[in-house]
Amino acid sequence: MNSTKTILFVGCGNMGAATLTRALQALPDHHYIALDPQTERAKSLLPQDAKVTFAAAAEELDGIEPDLTIISVKPQQFGSLPAPVLVHIARGVAVSIMPGTSVAAISDILGTQRIARVMPNLAATVGQSMSVGFVRRDTLSDTDTGLISALFDCVGQFARIENEDDIDLATAVAGSGPGYLFAFAQYLVDAAVAQGMPPELAEKMVRQTLLGAAVLLSEDSRTSKQLKEAMRSPGGTTEAGLNHLEAPSAFPRTLQDAVKAAHARAREMAGES
Repeated sequence: MNSTKTILFVGCGNMGAATLTRALQALPDHHYIALDPQTERAKSLLPQDAKVTFAAAAEELDGIEPDLTIISVKPQQFGSLPAPVLVHIARGVAVSIMPGTSVAAISDILGTQRIARVMPNLAATVGQSMSVGFVRRDTLSDTDTGLISALFDCVGQFARIENEDDIDLATAVAGSGPGYLFAFAQYLVDAAVAQGMPPELAEKMVRQTLLGAAVLLSEDSRTSKQLKEAMRSPGGTTEAGLNHLEAPSAFPRTLQDAVKAAHARAREMAGES
C-alpha cells in the first residue's frame, strides 16, 4: 500500500469508529473522511488528534472521489441514505459491515458490482476482532482486496471466504461469539458468588481466568480440545466440573442450539434485506 487512498466512512458509530481508529494508527498515509450527521459524537469516539475530515451532510463531500467506502450504518438506514451519498459510495469500492445485508441487495441500491462484505465483531474496539469477509474476485482488483485485508487486519484478524452464505454462519460464531463468552463469564461469576465468594473478587477472578485462557489458546499450538484435556486430571477438580458441564444435555447441546438459533436468525435477516 504505497499510494495514498481516500477512504470514506459512511457512519462513524462504535464499529466504524473502532475500525477508523485502528486504521489511523496502522495505515496513517491514507486520507480518511467520516460522514456522520452526529459529527460531535463521531469525534468523541476517535482520538483527539485524529487526522480525519468530518462531514455531516452529502454536500460536504463535493469534489471527493473515494477509492473505498466503509458502509457502517444500520441496515434499515442504508436504503434511505441521500442519493448524493449513494453516488459517492458507488464511485469506489463499497465495503459493507452491515449485518444481514447481501451483496446483491447492496448492488441493487448502488448500481455497482464493486462490493465486498465484511463481518467484524465487538472486539474490534480493542483491536482483537475476528473479521470474516466475502470479497468478489471477479469485480475487485488485487489492490482493492489488499486494501480491504489491510484495513481489517488493523482491528484483529481477517479471513476471506469464497461463499457469501458462509457469512451467516460466521456471524453466528464470531459475530455473536463474544456475547456467548460474556454470558459464560456472567454465570461463572454467579456460580462463585452462590458458593460464598465476594462478588468483586468473583468478577476479578473470572475476568483474569478467561483472559489467561484466551491468551493461552491463542499462543499455544494445541487445539482447544487438547488444552482442555491437558487440564483434566483423573479424579481432580477440573474433571469433576467438566463431567457436569459436558453431560449430553448440558453445555455441548446448549451451545449447539445457540449457534443454530443465531445462524437461523442471520439467514432470516439476509432474506429480509
